[in-house]
Amino acid sequence: MSSGPPPVGSRVRVFGLKAKPELNDRHGRVVTPLSDKGRLAVEMEAIAEGLVNVKPENLAIADVPAERAVVGENGVLLRLEGETFNTLLDTSRFLVNHAHGYVLAPMVQ
Repeated sequence: MSSGPPPVGSRVRVFGLKAKPELNDRHGRVVTPLSDKGRLAVEMEAIAEGLVNVKPENLAIADVPAERAVVGENGVLLRLEGETFNTLLDTSRFLVNHAHGYVLAPMVQ
């Protein structure tokens, strides 16, 4: 990724893995900043794998469906509904729980 690694709490899509190809096209959340080994810990969604360490170049910020969010001309979010709203709530819960050191069960997609 040219803009740097995704920040902690970001929902990401994993791609291009050779050692664990079964994780490609799966989603998760970044739970640690970049390590000394150049990898991010990602809590995978809906699989028993749990945390996996992934290079930033094998992560993409997960897309938010455009039909679910209405954004104004100045970039301000005007309306949010459905799956996008649930994703935002999940992200908020994750960040609060992570900040307090709570261990979360794997998220279901």
